[in-house]
Amino acid sequence: MKRGILLGVMAAVLGATLILIVFGDNGYMDRNRMKKTLERLALDNKRLADENLDFYRRIHRLKTDPVYVEGVARRELGLAADGEVVFHLHDPGKKPKKPNP
Repeated sequence: MKRGILLGVMAAVLGATLILIVFGDNGYMDRNRMKKTLERLALDNKRLADENLDFYRRIHRLKTDPVYVEGVARRELGLAADGEVVFHLHDPGKKPKKPNP
């Protein structure tokens, strides 16, 4: 009888310990969740490092490469050099944009 009670108590303690190992704070499930978060953050860091390198290169070119600066001014700002004439051609299939008042 005492042996059965002792085995029951030991089984209950072992079961509770196992549940804590799997589901408790810093348990197996928490570890897996943290591992996935770490992987996601590592990918985010890699993407941001690549973006930063791209920005660094663009800034360097803007500071040192006049041809690049001219291209950016033409492309992004719609600027033209002195003496140039700019033609805006409209696609007949598209509706023209209404001018802002």
